[in-house]
Amino acid sequence: MNDAEQNVKIAKAQLSEKIRNDPEKYKLKKPTDKSVALVVDMSDEKAEAKRKYHKAIKNFRVLEDAKKAFSFQKKMALEKIAEFSLAGFHTEPRLKGKVKVYVEEKSSINMKEDLDRHRKQEKKSKRKLII
Repeated sequence: MNDAEQNVKIAKAQLSEKIRNDPEKYKLKKPTDKSVALVVDMSDEKAEAKRKYHKAIKNFRVLEDAKKAFSFQKKMALEKIAEFSLAGFHTEPRLKGKVKVYVEEKSSINMKEDLDRHRKQEKKSKRKLII
Protein backbone atom coordinates (compact mmCIF):
# COMPACT_ATOMS: atom_id res chain seq x y z
CA MET A 1 0.00 0.00 0.00
CA ASN A 2 2.86 2.37 0.79
CA ASP A 3 4.32 1.65 -2.64
CA ALA A 4 1.10 2.75 -4.33
CA GLU A 5 1.00 5.92 -2.26
CA GLN A 6 4.63 6.57 -3.11
CA ASN A 7 3.86 6.07 -6.82
CA VAL A 8 1.17 8.78 -6.66
CA LYS A 9 3.68 11.22 -5.15
CA ILE A 10 6.29 10.31 -7.77
CA ALA A 11 3.78 10.74 -10.61
CA LYS A 12 2.81 14.18 -9.27
CA ALA A 13 6.46 15.24 -8.95
CA GLN A 14 7.38 14.02 -12.42
CA LEU A 15 4.40 15.73 -14.00
CA SER A 16 5.12 18.93 -12.12
CA GLU A 17 8.69 18.86 -13.44
CA LYS A 18 7.47 18.30 -17.03
CA ILE A 19 5.07 21.24 -16.73
CA ARG A 20 7.75 23.54 -15.34
CA ASN A 21 10.22 22.54 -18.07
CA ASP A 22 7.73 23.05 -20.94
CA PRO A 23 4.78 25.23 -19.80
CA GLU A 24 3.68 26.04 -23.36
CA LYS A 25 2.92 22.37 -23.99
CA TYR A 26 0.38 22.54 -21.16
CA LYS A 27 -0.97 25.94 -22.35
CA LEU A 28 0.52 27.91 -19.47
CA LYS A 29 2.08 31.34 -19.96
CA LYS A 30 3.77 31.43 -16.57
CA PRO A 31 4.15 28.25 -14.44
CA THR A 32 3.09 29.37 -10.99
CA ASP A 33 2.60 26.91 -8.13
CA LYS A 34 -1.20 27.17 -8.37
CA SER A 35 -1.35 26.76 -12.13
CA VAL A 36 1.05 23.80 -12.05
CA ALA A 37 -0.98 22.18 -9.25
CA LEU A 38 -4.20 22.64 -11.27
CA VAL A 39 -2.69 21.01 -14.36
CA VAL A 40 -1.26 18.18 -12.25
CA ASP A 41 -4.67 17.57 -10.63
CA MET A 42 -6.37 17.42 -14.04
CA SER A 43 -3.78 15.12 -15.61
CA ASP A 44 -4.43 11.55 -16.73
CA GLU A 45 -1.15 10.37 -15.19
CA LYS A 46 -2.19 11.45 -11.71
CA ALA A 47 -5.67 9.98 -12.20
CA GLU A 48 -4.16 6.62 -13.19
CA ALA A 49 -1.79 6.64 -10.22
CA LYS A 50 -4.74 7.46 -7.92
CA ARG A 51 -6.78 4.59 -9.39
CA LYS A 52 -3.93 2.18 -8.71
CA TYR A 53 -3.59 3.58 -5.19
CA HIS A 54 -7.29 3.10 -4.43
CA LYS A 55 -7.18 -0.42 -5.87
CA ALA A 56 -4.21 -1.23 -3.63
CA ILE A 57 -6.13 0.07 -0.60
CA LYS A 58 -9.14 -2.04 -1.55
CA ASN A 59 -7.00 -5.17 -1.98
CA PHE A 60 -5.28 -4.49 1.33
CA ARG A 61 -8.62 -4.24 3.12
CA VAL A 62 -9.89 -7.44 1.52
CA LEU A 63 -6.76 -9.28 2.64
CA GLU A 64 -7.05 -7.85 6.15
CA ASP A 65 -10.67 -9.04 6.36
CA ALA A 66 -9.68 -12.49 5.12
CA LYS A 67 -6.91 -12.65 7.71
CA LYS A 68 -9.38 -11.75 10.47
CA ALA A 69 -11.86 -14.35 9.23
CA PHE A 70 -9.23 -17.10 9.17
CA SER A 71 -7.99 -16.24 12.64
CA PHE A 72 -11.59 -16.28 13.90
CA GLN A 73 -12.21 -19.70 12.32
CA LYS A 74 -8.97 -20.98 13.81
CA LYS A 75 -9.98 -19.72 17.24
CA MET A 76 -13.41 -21.33 16.98
CA ALA A 77 -11.93 -24.64 15.84
CA LEU A 78 -9.48 -24.67 18.75
CA GLU A 79 -12.30 -23.89 21.18
CA LYS A 80 -14.35 -26.79 19.81
CA ILE A 81 -11.39 -29.16 20.09
CA ALA A 82 -10.88 -28.07 23.69
CA GLU A 83 -14.60 -28.54 24.48
CA PHE A 84 -14.63 -32.03 22.99
CA SER A 85 -11.43 -33.00 24.79
CA LEU A 86 -12.78 -31.80 28.12
CA ALA A 87 -16.04 -33.65 27.52
CA GLY A 88 -14.13 -36.85 26.81
CA PHE A 89 -14.97 -37.21 23.13
CA HIS A 90 -12.13 -38.86 21.27
CA THR A 91 -12.63 -40.26 17.79
CA GLU A 92 -10.36 -41.69 15.21
CA PRO A 93 -10.25 -40.07 11.79
CA ARG A 94 -12.59 -41.64 9.26
CA LEU A 95 -11.15 -42.60 5.91
CA LYS A 96 -13.13 -43.72 2.89
CA GLY A 97 -12.53 -45.79 -0.21
CA LYS A 98 -9.11 -46.00 -1.79
CA VAL A 99 -7.55 -43.76 0.82
CA LYS A 100 -8.57 -46.15 3.60
CA VAL A 101 -7.14 -49.17 1.75
CA TYR A 102 -3.90 -47.29 1.02
CA VAL A 103 -3.44 -46.19 4.63
CA GLU A 104 -4.20 -49.67 5.96
CA GLU A 105 -1.68 -51.26 3.56
CA LYS A 106 0.99 -48.72 4.45
CA SER A 107 0.28 -49.13 8.15
CA SER A 108 0.54 -52.91 8.01
CA ILE A 109 3.77 -52.74 5.98
CA ASN A 110 5.27 -50.26 8.44
CA MET A 111 4.14 -52.38 11.39
CA LYS A 112 5.73 -55.50 9.88
CA GLU A 113 8.98 -53.63 9.24
CA ASP A 114 8.98 -52.27 12.78
CA LEU A 115 8.34 -55.74 14.25
CA ASP A 116 11.14 -57.27 12.14
CA ARG A 117 13.53 -54.51 13.15
CA HIS A 118 12.60 -54.95 16.83
CA ARG A 119 13.11 -58.74 16.66
CA LYS A 120 16.54 -58.30 15.07
CA GLN A 121 17.53 -55.86 17.81
CA GLU A 122 16.37 -58.31 20.49
CA LYS A 123 18.41 -61.11 18.93
CA LYS A 124 21.49 -58.90 18.82
CA SER A 125 21.07 -57.84 22.42
CA LYS A 126 20.65 -61.50 23.53
CA ARG A 127 23.80 -62.46 21.64
CA LYS A 128 25.73 -59.69 23.41
CA LEU A 129 24.52 -60.96 26.77
CA ILE A 130 25.67 -64.51 26.00
CA ILE A 131 29.15 -63.41 24.98
